[in-house]
Amino acid sequence: MDEQQSWYRRRSYAHFDRPISESQATTLVTNPDRVSRHAFWPVILNPKKSISIKSENGRRVWQTKIRPIVYAAHSDAHVYSYYAQSLGRLLEKRYASSGGGHVLGKV
Repeated sequence: MDEQQSWYRRRSYAHFDRPISESQATTLVTNPDRVSRHAFWPVILNPKKSISIKSENGRRVWQTKIRPIVYAAHSDAHVYSYYAQSLGRLLEKRYASSGGGHVLGKV
């Protein structure tokens, strides 16, 4: 996969729509008019239970946490991925032009 197409990843999980090929995804995401008319599917929420072990006062404490795992439809995920990469590139350019060597953060 080259840098231009690194947003595309084959998705094989079950959802309302079927997986689409790279050429179909490219046709969809590179046409802003088509994206604006695209009917987005609802996401599927699949909560996962995870157990973490922490140490408190020399004793092990097991904590259960429910993590919300969300799956977007295959075509929707390609749109999100493509525009996330595009916006990320634009932000990186902007950061680089305005002193990108500095890290900003609040404590």
